[in-house]
Amino acid sequence: MFIVPALTLCLVPLANPDWLPATAASVFDRPAHNQTRKVPVGSWAGEHIWLRVTEAGAAVQYDCARGTIDQPMALDSQGRFDLKGVHVSGHGGPEREGERPASHPARYLGSTDGRRMTLTVTLTDTKETFGPYTLEYGKKPSLSKCL
Repeated sequence: MFIVPALTLCLVPLANPDWLPATAASVFDRPAHNQTRKVPVGSWAGEHIWLRVTEAGAAVQYDCARGTIDQPMALDSQGRFDLKGVHVSGHGGPEREGERPASHPARYLGSTDGRRMTLTVTLTDTKETFGPYTLEYGKKPSLSKCL
């Protein structure tokens, strides 16, 4: 008869992995294998811009315009994105009944570290560019709507 000694394993949750070497700590920030990194869902704001990110894309409000990003806001390994959407030019006062706002296909190009974002918008049909804008996650929007 053989006696096998018991092995006791104690697992302690890592409340703060700051003591780990940088390469080990970064494992906690990486998405699981085959999972795409995305811009965090929620409200992003900066001077003259408000971006509301969802799992499906985003809605953009400017002082005198609005837009949409019509696909999930996926990031590359460097935290950059290059996405398609629509930009709708606005004007002072309400939209008139039957009015067709100036809508343009747009390219939303930028980067984020998860807390701050830089965003530039280019209308692909006219080559007009807006930005760069600097946005912060969770910041209260401050827009000056057209009058």
